[in-house]
Amino acid sequence: MLVQKHFPIVWFSSKEVQSAYEQEFKEPVSLSTVATYLTRLASKGILTKRGPSNSLKYKLVLGSPQVTLKQQMP
Repeated sequence: MLVQKHFPIVWFSSKEVQSAYEQEFKEPVSLSTVATYLTRLASKGILTKRGPSNSLKYKLVLGSPQVTLKQQMP
């Protein structure tokens, strides 16, 4: 997961994820698409979020089953 690779223990914004995605995959992605995916991951308990809606910050929830499983895979 891109978030695990670039932001394993720090708070990050959707704009930072957008930038990391575009650098890694060499293709554009809209900020609204990134925000949608981050919101879905937060609702599944993979991420936690804080702050007002116009400047949300996200962080991986350590120990969540999805994060642990992904870390164990080669």
